Amino acid sequence: MRSEFTNSEGDVIWTDPKSCKAFTPGHQWHFIQVTHSWDDERGFYQPCAVTACSSEGWLTVQIEGESETQLLWTHDPERGRGFAGEANLEINRRFSLIRTVGENYLCVADKLSSCIVESACGSLFDQLLSHGGVTVSGREALRLSTSDEDL
Repeated sequence: MRSEFTNSEGDVIWTDPKSCKAFTPGHQWHFIQVTHSWDDERGFYQPCAVTACSSEGWLTVQIEGESETQLLWTHDPERGRGFAGEANLEINRRFSLIRTVGENYLCVADKLSSCIVESACGSLFDQLLSHGGVTVSGREALRLSTSDEDL
């Protein structure tokens, strides 16, 4: 389901969580993002509570030890509502993740941004720049990295 919103600058932002191929904050989480968030030296999870999720994907988040609530965004309000009222949530601001005890993750952002629906193409570097990350097989990564060296 495609939804259109306007950001604070007046730009039209559209989201389509079912066909989104973006691994940027607020969109899909990437397995490398998640595994880096487990590293105690690089990532830090704090207990939090998600008290609400608007139809535009804005989550009201109370982080333990902070007096002010945070407004964080996800491109998938339906999934975000599944985190509202869930017990024992934790947030990692550095890696833009909220997780449940059962290791269910939600990628969040401070601001909304458009989904990317076209498949990533080009060199690995181009794919990283355009989509915020990619998931490819080892064989495909080798093929792409070899073609990158030929440039």
